[in-house]
Amino acid sequence: MLRFTACTVAYPDPRSGPVTPVFADLSLTVAPGETLAVVGASGCGKTTLLYSAAGLLEPGGGTVTLDERRVAGGDRRVGLVLQQYGLFPWFTVRENVALGLRLHGASPERSGKAADSALEAVGMAELARRSILTLSGGEQQRVALARTWAMQPDLLLMDEPFSALDALTREDLQNLVHTLLRERPVAAILVTHSMEEAVLLGTRIAIMHGSPAQLTETPNPVSSAAPSQLRTRDDFFHTVAALRRRFEELGRA
Repeated sequence: MLRFTACTVAYPDPRSGPVTPVFADLSLTVAPGETLAVVGASGCGKTTLLYSAAGLLEPGGGTVTLDERRVAGGDRRVGLVLQQYGLFPWFTVRENVALGLRLHGASPERSGKAADSALEAVGMAELARRSILTLSGGEQQRVALARTWAMQPDLLLMDEPFSALDALTREDLQNLVHTLLRERPVAAILVTHSMEEAVLLGTRIAIMHGSPAQLTETPNPVSSAAPSQLRTRDDFFHTVAALRRRFEELGRA
């Protein structure tokens, strides 16, 4: 379980010291099998929350733990998927996927087998020996997801992972992430600007707002349905509309 306990994060000013915290005394938990979808205005602190969960930012106060152990930068229990794919063009698809495990000391044989399994899971096995430069944006994001998934993380963090993709490719990858998280239910946080995506993938939804930022959870009554089934249902549109209204209310508060 991921746990934030009374966490405060602020970016210091080199000249005058700490500034207003991005968030203060923030507490939350995300259990295995839960996906917390976080929506909020640009600059409100969503990425800071994600980087704190990954151990890339250390709170000035409070703790961030995963299964009761502190999270630190480079923690292999944590997988991070970004909007920018972060792939190396001089490596093949398979080599890119195996890279994370190799950097953590896995043998070529073990990392190769894990890469093959992850590529199979994301539907990219047939392209394993291709150059990254020959792939579409959607294919590259699948490779980035496979690289993270090959590490078998206990916590999956996703920062606007599909926002640069066209609508149909984005839907395919939303379906894929939903399937992966049902097959291997880990704790997950999805940061997104899309209300629709939050409803499609979030078993829980939180709106980030205010300064210092706080999280206000809002119900997702359709969270048990698969995205492929949900997109045309009336209750999906009603839930998205209710989330948007709540977002606007909190923004005016």
